[in-house]
Amino acid sequence: AEPAGLRIGDAAVAGDMVYTVTKVENKSVVGPSFSETKAKGMFVVVTLDVTNNSNESAMVDSSFFTLKSGDKKFDADSSASLWANTGEDGANTSFFLEKLNPDLTMSGTIVFDVSEQVATATDNVLIAATGFFGLESVEILLADYRTLTGSFSKIASIEMFEAIGEAEYRTFFSTCDRLLAPDGIVCIQ
Repeated sequence: AEPAGLRIGDAAVAGDMVYTVTKVENKSVVGPSFSETKAKGMFVVVTLDVTNNSNESAMVDSSFFTLKSGDKKFDADSSASLWANTGEDGANTSFFLEKLNPDLTMSGTIVFDVSEQVATATDNVLIAATGFFGLESVEILLADYRTLTGSFSKIASIEMFEAIGEAEYRTFFSTCDRLLAPDGIVCIQ
């Protein structure tokens, strides 16, 4: 199934959980200098915020996330995810069997070890499930705004200026112009 138009930066809701992808990078190595982990292929490193809007604590684990590229699905690399969330001081903020209490948000990184072809694909989708059995899930397109195609009647930009920096303003506005349908509207915050 096609993702429901959710992209990097969008709040994606599955049940009482909200997932917001904040950054996607391709890397060959993750982790602190004292324990670098090397990819067999290439790492797709997804940084995201998870918010629990339920009335009870909820488990968050890297196994709740799947990368979909075309017809193929890839599991998160739990070891690489653990090290990618470890700082040089040894502090860890990973999604490893973490309990998230109601009304709280946690940030972390999920790592997928895939081929270079998959890592650089423009149609990769992150599937975020609400638990081990994935009773509820949401799909988020992991595409850079500059690679989008098509025509949109509405474009909403939330905090992009902070994310891209002044040097990218011209590219941002030309991309909006290219993607905006005639008589379309753009909302910029």
